[in-house]
Amino acid sequence: MIVITSTFTADVMHSQLMELLPPSSQPKILFVTQQVFSQLLLSNSEFQKNRNGFNVLLIRLSDLIPYTATPQSPAIEQFITEFSYTLTTAHATMRVPLLILFSPTPADHIEETEFYTSISTRIQQRIAQSNTLCIVQSSEILQHKSLPIIDSPLADQLGQPPYTLEFYRMLSAVIVDQISKAPSIIETHLAKHPYESPQNLLQNKIIAIFAEVLQIDASLVGINTEFFDLGGTSISALNLIQILNNQFHVSINFSILYIHATAKLLSDQISDILSKTQFATIISHTQMHQHSLKQIKAGQPHKLPIIFIHPEGGTGCCYLDLIKALPDDQPCYLIQDPSIDTHRFLFDDMVSMATYYNHLLLKHLSTAPFILAGYAFGGLLALEMIRQLEHKNLADCVHSFIAFDTWIETSTKLHDSQLSTAIQSESQPRMVTYYNQLQDLSMAYSPTKISKKIVLFKATLQMGNYAAAHSLNLYTTEPLETHLIACDHDSILQWPHIRWISHHITQYLKETIHGMA
Repeated sequence: MIVITSTFTADVMHSQLMELLPPSSQPKILFVTQQVFSQLLLSNSEFQKNRNGFNVLLIRLSDLIPYTATPQSPAIEQFITEFSYTLTTAHATMRVPLLILFSPTPADHIEETEFYTSISTRIQQRIAQSNTLCIVQSSEILQHKSLPIIDSPLADQLGQPPYTLEFYRMLSAVIVDQISKAPSIIETHLAKHPYESPQNLLQNKIIAIFAEVLQIDASLVGINTEFFDLGGTSISALNLIQILNNQFHVSINFSILYIHATAKLLSDQISDILSKTQFATIISHTQMHQHSLKQIKAGQPHKLPIIFIHPEGGTGCCYLDLIKALPDDQPCYLIQDPSIDTHRFLFDDMVSMATYYNHLLLKHLSTAPFILAGYAFGGLLALEMIRQLEHKNLADCVHSFIAFDTWIETSTKLHDSQLSTAIQSESQPRMVTYYNQLQDLSMAYSPTKISKKIVLFKATLQMGNYAAAHSLNLYTTEPLETHLIACDHDSILQWPHIRWISHHITQYLKETIHGMA
């Protein structure tokens, strides 16, 4: 949109501007004639509402201040100071570039012309320089072509168009020329607001959605960049809302978007909505995060992090020796069940548990994509987490899945030996109940296929009902990479097997992932 306000009648330029503007970018043009100060000062003015286009200010100084033979008088100086301040302040709050044209004042004497030229020059000198503000002096306009300026002094006094149609056409040409040279909406915002990079996966994803909807470069969008500052309109906002609601299963509306229009604010809002609708009944999100996602090895930021999902034990302690055996530059995280520390079972099924763990990663992990890894029950959880991410069009957040002796259980509980050992060593009855509850969740879970690569480390010394389990190759559309280890299920993550496993994981990361960078 091009919003034009002026100190004189100017709406006759509408058709001329439409003729001169490129057909591919015919914007809406709005004239608010003789409302200069209200447009500059009011927070609800059309200038302030304009979020996608340009603001144009046409000023004929003789409409604002009468001619006097003493241009250096205190009254003139006060006018210049106050008007310069008004322009600077208004421009600082605008979301689009501002073009100021000092239109020529028809004068009978050269002294009068020089008087107004002096004032406009001094105003320009007072205004802070910016690549989002352009000032065109009357002398520059008159250099374009020698044309009669005024049509009729009487018409001007009656509020009719004061200039000739030929001169209006020249003004229109100057406006179009300056607009073509003006910075884009994105450049306007970046000139006023420093770029701040995303801090978590959720912010990263929202920025990617901004870029998709607006068809812009995501690298230009910081977490404090407003959607509407980037050229968002009511139509594109509806598209954005639909994508956000579909991907994150929330109910964002236009009122929420208008108030929370940055990636940072939207990520906080989405996280809060999810916490209240899905997790608030069990424990606060902050407490759950403290008890759940743990960084074990920081590693290097350019390496894809591995997220180890807890098995039936709930804590993920079984992974610690393997994590130590991996290279020091490999980032590693653990997700443990917050039920362990909160002394109550928090999830009703695998789906709700996986939903929360994905929520944790999107909100608190700063790097994507990541690799999910899981042993036994943890592998089932990883499958469900990936399924949900793919269903929500967030598949690009996860690269692949590393499974440690994970099967799909069909008829009987496959971890009786492990549970028996835990019962014998555990003096707290609630932990026995906890183990049983997690086993019940796994027995009730029926996964569907995912579209991610699975690397399976499989124990060959199976016992009892393990042989009845389905292999993971039935649950991925990608080829299954299998490594056989001469051990049983309970010892696969113990020495000396983890030395061999860590070697193959390191080679996989180097050849398949990091080697592609």
